[in-house]
Amino acid sequence: MAKSSPICEILPKYSAVIWLNLADFATFSHKIILKCLKFLRADKDWLRFVSANRKNENVPNDYDLIIGPVANDKTMPVISLYFAGIYDEEETIKRLLPQKLRDQYVFRSELALQKLIFVKTVTK
Repeated sequence: MAKSSPICEILPKYSAVIWLNLADFATFSHKIILKCLKFLRADKDWLRFVSANRKNENVPNDYDLIIGPVANDKTMPVISLYFAGIYDEEETIKRLLPQKLRDQYVFRSELALQKLIFVKTVTK
């Protein structure tokens, strides 16, 4: 049996009703092999990748799936100071670590989406 981890997505944002789609992500499959980039933690490589993407730099990015700490509204004040040259890489990482960043999964291809297994929809 495939190992899986819960994935959820809130749809639609504009509605008064919250729709939560729950899915499992099959991490083991004999049929589908994905080109995957995984960052285990917020480190210098992760910071460089996030920075290049935020700056819309030409980053080789032919991955089916990218997994790593989320760079969101909570992290952007620190990352913005890094962009401005106020923090260097080490200081930026040091300031991000206490935020206990959770992983995000970016499914970038149809192949990667095939690994999602719908579980149920919950409304609130």
